[in-house]
Amino acid sequence: MIGLGVVKPDSLALITGSSHLQLGLSEKPFHGEGIWGTYAEALLPGLHTVEGGQTSTGSVINWLKNLFGESDYSSLNRNAQKLPPGSEGLIIQDHFQGNRTPHTDPRSRGAVHGLSLKHSRAHIFRASIEGIAFGSELIFESMRENGFHPENVVISGGATRSKLWLQIHADVSNVPITLTRNPDAPLLGCAILSAVGAGFYQDIPSAVETMVQIESTVEPNTDHHEAYKPFLESYKKTYSTLRNIRKNLED
Repeated sequence: MIGLGVVKPDSLALITGSSHLQLGLSEKPFHGEGIWGTYAEALLPGLHTVEGGQTSTGSVINWLKNLFGESDYSSLNRNAQKLPPGSEGLIIQDHFQGNRTPHTDPRSRGAVHGLSLKHSRAHIFRASIEGIAFGSELIFESMRENGFHPENVVISGGATRSKLWLQIHADVSNVPITLTRNPDAPLLGCAILSAVGAGFYQDIPSAVETMVQIESTVEPNTDHHEAYKPFLESYKKTYSTLRNIRKNLED
């Protein structure tokens, strides 16, 4: 969080990789559905750290790449970029290894809904990214319902290399996605703490002001945000609808 410059209230870090981790700072304690914390003064005095997470994000995208026999993501990203929001009615639930937030259900599983013969590999790829973004939005909604409103999301990790991924996340949640100049946030965070400890800066926020630099910001497309709303509502229903089916299969 420190290496991304997330040191102010209502700021949020999105750490990407095989999974997602959402970490924010709030001026007041709260607890939402499936939200971890808040943790009083875990990062900075007077602020509470809030945490959410998704189990299968980058791991799903990597699995699809291998399943489709692609050596990299360039072709998949390029073809998925041509499709409209909602992937022409294809919705993918991203619970391939369970769900952390908001359902806290390790036995939940991924699902594909709306698949037809018109859908291609590009549809499945894009719908998977959209499903991950929908999962992130459910976490943000749980936070908002409890008074924590992320005004900006600062991101790190492998997903920063995909313009499509960044734009879809910004569009679904209608929040700007910010990228910092230094891609190695953990190392920069260590350097910031060392600089403060050595007396070069008065405190962590002061060091962050100088040492963390913004590279670019992906602004949400409001038309796409509106287009995603019905698909998000359908996504929300998949968990409760499929839960009983899953239990019957387990039995």
